Amino acid sequence: MSKMGDRWSQGSFNVTAAAQDLWSYAASEAMDPIDMIIQNNHATAIVYVNLSGDAEVSTAMFMIRGGGSVMKFTNVRSPISVIGSIASNPVPYAFVKNGG
Repeated sequence: MSKMGDRWSQGSFNVTAAAQDLWSYAASEAMDPIDMIIQNNHATAIVYVNLSGDAEVSTAMFMIRGGGSVMKFTNVRSPISVIGSIASNPVPYAFVKNGG
């Protein structure tokens, strides 16, 4: 992941059994691409990710398996929606806006 963006951050996001946006642009924000890394540290839970609408528990979604698995997305310009296979899973993530 590049650190050359105008905005970069890391944190933890509580992924639940309901679809929610992990990342989306503010109404006044330029929709420059972002790079994002999501890590699933839960031993058995799966995090499902969708880049084109609400995530759902489905094999049609990107799936981040448990045990420390990591998924990297580059040049994303849409909201990133996530849902979990369990009710509560704190998932670390990091992003850089305008990354390259």
